[in-house]
Amino acid sequence: MNTTFDAAFDTIPFYQKHPYMKPFVGDRYESESHNKLLIVGESHYLPASSTVHLNIDNWYEGNLNLTELETKCCNTRLSRLNKFGKCFEYPIEKDLSTHFKADFNDVASLNYFLRPSNQGRSFKQICNIKDRINSAKNFNQIVQILKPDLIVFASRFVYDCVAWKDDYRLACNEKFEDVAKRMNVKSIWTKHPSRGGWHKPVIGGTKSNQIFVEFLEENWMK
Repeated sequence: MNTTFDAAFDTIPFYQKHPYMKPFVGDRYESESHNKLLIVGESHYLPASSTVHLNIDNWYEGNLNLTELETKCCNTRLSRLNKFGKCFEYPIEKDLSTHFKADFNDVASLNYFLRPSNQGRSFKQICNIKDRINSAKNFNQIVQILKPDLIVFASRFVYDCVAWKDDYRLACNEKFEDVAKRMNVKSIWTKHPSRGGWHKPVIGGTKSNQIFVEFLEENWMK
């Protein structure tokens, strides 16, 4: 894992309160063989019995008493080792391996929303404007630090919040489209892998994993 960005991540207010949620950056994210790819999921998931995240003010203020299990569930960097993110990461990693002989060590990844949902539930069910504004502001800071060349939004809901709703302008005083154009970032969206959408048609009969692979074939490898 690449930790060279950690000093910059540590300046972001949210990660000062929730350091275990800092983005994962692979050892080969910065490589001479490919461009910098950031994969964006939706949210972490807590056990169905958890309620600590339901008080939105306490969550963002960091006034929490998470159990060891709840902390592990929200640990972005250890999600694969803890197997909490396997349903999201494994389908993506399989296509990275099959088509590019690559894995998650070649990319950076994070969940867009900063507050977790409950296991088996989309974050859309509890999301409100405070989540959306805080997440847009945090994501913009991440993009400025990681400077990706490519972004894959592996959630239609996340993509809509970033690209179509007014979140980004309210949080960052400009649209994501303008940020991406200025930084020369290309992006696409796919369905969320862990909800069975990775191999289902999205646009014109094309499956999400096909969109992902074709985007990378055209733009990722140097």
